[in-house]
Amino acid sequence: MAKMVMRVAYVSQFASVVGGGEHSLMELITHLPDSIQPVLVVPEAGELSRKAEAAGIAVHYLPMPKIGFRSIPALWQWRSWLKRESFEIVHANQSRAAFYAGCAGLGRKTKTVFHCRIAERDRRLDGILMRLSDAIVCNSRAVSERFEAFTGKLQVIYNGVSSQQESVDNSEPLPEGIRLLLFVGRLSAEKQPQLALKLFEQLAGKFDDLHLALVGGDDPYNPEFSKSIRESVSHSTFASRIHLPGAVDSVAAWYHQAELLILTSTHEGFGRVLVEAMAEGVVPIAFSVGGVPEVVEDGVQGLLVGPDDTAHMGRCVEQLLQDKPLRLQMAEKGKVRALRFSIQQHVDQVCGVYNKLLSGTDS
Repeated sequence: MAKMVMRVAYVSQFASVVGGGEHSLMELITHLPDSIQPVLVVPEAGELSRKAEAAGIAVHYLPMPKIGFRSIPALWQWRSWLKRESFEIVHANQSRAAFYAGCAGLGRKTKTVFHCRIAERDRRLDGILMRLSDAIVCNSRAVSERFEAFTGKLQVIYNGVSSQQESVDNSEPLPEGIRLLLFVGRLSAEKQPQLALKLFEQLAGKFDDLHLALVGGDDPYNPEFSKSIRESVSHSTFASRIHLPGAVDSVAAWYHQAELLILTSTHEGFGRVLVEAMAEGVVPIAFSVGGVPEVVEDGVQGLLVGPDDTAHMGRCVEQLLQDKPLRLQMAEKGKVRALRFSIQQHVDQVCGVYNKLLSGTDS
């Protein structure tokens, strides 16, 4: 007897990789069991569609304009598409994607899963999304508090992070014998790379061998901010010790050379770079926001400080640069901690949500 295959449509309102949410979505799709046939749905061709096609995953294109008058013709296309296609599950990766998927699925047997990765409430849309969605997957307990009035549909499933690829990137070779402080993330306002730069400049005079790498692409929605960061680097007294490789296919080479990772984000639903760093033996120092304390235990695998407290963060960096035994101890504990966030565990739990929805039991 042929094995039953579940068809699942994975919807992203973004065509490109905007942040960790898109990385996590692609990791989920590319690690699914053979019993699930995935289709990626995006608004237009772009980085995500290229990655999916390279992995042999079919791609469908549907409009997802900002919610308003233009939503009416877009929803008509969605309803027609869902009528033609046969999906057991539509898995939406952001709020707008969940809105279109949920509205299109009204009155149909298809189940809608809203994968929420942002803790900040949307008072205009959250109540609607809760009623349109059959299940809501949150990537941390901090994110799940956004929907505390609808606990019956919620399930916390931490992001799964696969091991870093060993592919060679085109980054500049780093000098031997340096100590590397690493920042991984878009050069965007919410990631606050300017604080990482400020912190490094305060320490660079004390540690002559210390370098900083800001690994990440420009913010497509605010290119002027990214440009300002690059200009600040070029004018820095320590510009020769600051590296700006841009967006890279693999961050593995940078993790392998780094001693410490600093995460200066104002908001983090999860913080996948923390897991990536710990898996490679890099000790994280981060602001204690969102889901970060659920990933890193303060004083065990790394150090957490109050939001925007760069002075305290600087002292933490200096402490770990000077205390090698403590840094190595945290690095070993971080490797163990990272195993809790495996991609296989993530996939198994997500598939468990699908199976419960289709069997009619509570999710």
